[in-house]
Amino acid sequence: MTRWLKTICIFILICSVSYIITAQNPDQEEENNHIRIIQANSLKYDEKVDKNVRRLIGNVILAHEGARMYCDSAHYNGIENRFKAYQNVKINQGDTLFLYSD
Repeated sequence: MTRWLKTICIFILICSVSYIITAQNPDQEEENNHIRIIQANSLKYDEKVDKNVRRLIGNVILAHEGARMYCDSAHYNGIENRFKAYQNVKINQGDTLFLYSD
């Protein structure tokens, strides 16, 4: 009976250690939630409009949590992690979701 108990304790210990090792780093998880700028022909900044907003112009591509967004221009707020897309907006997520807007 004690050998069986030792075996179960070792198994639980191994499972606990493997869970701790594979647990995601909270900083890494938060970093993955940020919108990433993949491409833009130009980036403009005007403090008079909004000090946190950058204007992305021409062939804009943004990525967020496995989805890609394409548009002609966008206003990107990195502090609030949001954007507004303008003209010829296309969103693609995986092989199944395709959204289009003008």
